[in-house]
Amino acid sequence: MPEAAPAPGGEHLREGSAYYYVARFCIAQRREAVTTWLGWFQHLDRITYRARDPGAARLRLDWWREEARRALQGEARHPLGHALSPHLDADWQLGEILRTLDAAEQRILRQGPANRDAFRANAEANWGSRFRLLGNARAESTARIVDAGGCYYATVDALQYLARDIAQSHLPLPRADLEQNAITLAELESRAQCDALKHLAADLLADAQANWKKAATDAARHPDLDPVIRLIAQAGRVARLMRRQDFQTHLATPSPTPIGLLWSAWRKR
Repeated sequence: MPEAAPAPGGEHLREGSAYYYVARFCIAQRREAVTTWLGWFQHLDRITYRARDPGAARLRLDWWREEARRALQGEARHPLGHALSPHLDADWQLGEILRTLDAAEQRILRQGPANRDAFRANAEANWGSRFRLLGNARAESTARIVDAGGCYYATVDALQYLARDIAQSHLPLPRADLEQNAITLAELESRAQCDALKHLAADLLADAQANWKKAATDAARHPDLDPVIRLIAQAGRVARLMRRQDFQTHLATPSPTPIGLLWSAWRKR
């Protein structure tokens, strides 16, 4: 099921977006690889979050599972697959691509996590895998670093775009915590202030942020993880915006300005 895609390279990263500034500040030797991976993440997100027909979206993910295998063998058909092919040279990368596609499928099927352990596992499968690809993290010694970073980034992402998910009748937060705090989809759809959400969101974010802080020092010692650190810095800016609005992200999605994203990507904090 082939599909049209933007041309490979930097053109498909929207100027002023988070990905654009991460690629812009990447070292020259890795810019092509980083830009291509970010372009693929962006493409995958379009499939995942703009899906009107879950069945058709899942077929597109299946097509990408096969395309990833072909790209590893130098036989890609999609323009973005062709662009990825020079940066795919090992089975571990294919494994991370498949984990990322599986996480996207869970989102398409509206499969929310049952509890915090499942929430962390989903976050690591989604953004942990993306960060391994982006940061060329083939060594097991970096697994703890990218998983902690992926969990933090995915937690921010889930909270930031809560309104979008609610509009699609989906709550990506741990069901056990939602039930314990008596938070329902109907309540959030009513667009009323929700103090319980404030406490749950702050707790989830603090947990993920604490784990990332433990790993951040080690991350700085790995040059290939530089784009990962820049993305997480941008997530930190979003987290600060969410705190200012008491985590009521079901009412309004916090969106950093392009200059704010640029500043965070440049300073890496």
